[in-house]
Amino acid sequence: MKSEEEFLQLTDAEDYFAFFDVAYDRNVLGAKRLHILRRYGELLNEMGKECAALCWEERWPVYREALIRAYRELQMRTPQEAGLFSVFKDAQAGTGCAGCSQMCSTSSVNACYR
Repeated sequence: MKSEEEFLQLTDAEDYFAFFDVAYDRNVLGAKRLHILRRYGELLNEMGKECAALCWEERWPVYREALIRAYRELQMRTPQEAGLFSVFKDAQAGTGCAGCSQMCSTSSVNACYR
């Protein structure tokens, strides 16, 4: 098991998967790295207080499982379906993106420049 200090130094998606010894498809990670890491961060935040009381040896497998979960959730979904970023959430909710009043469909979110 690697140290918490090493974990805190991780930056690249591939580094997280290597650190936790989790297999991944390069094509999936290449296309969805930001979304996977974003979802991973959300999962860790959800577990924040529960995990804070645990020692590193107890947190490590929980953090590993969260990475696996984030990867699996995004493996078969598009970023729009996952709704991880506010521009996608706004489009799904029908509230417009980036604070504008225009209603954008999920497919046209990237084309809205207002």
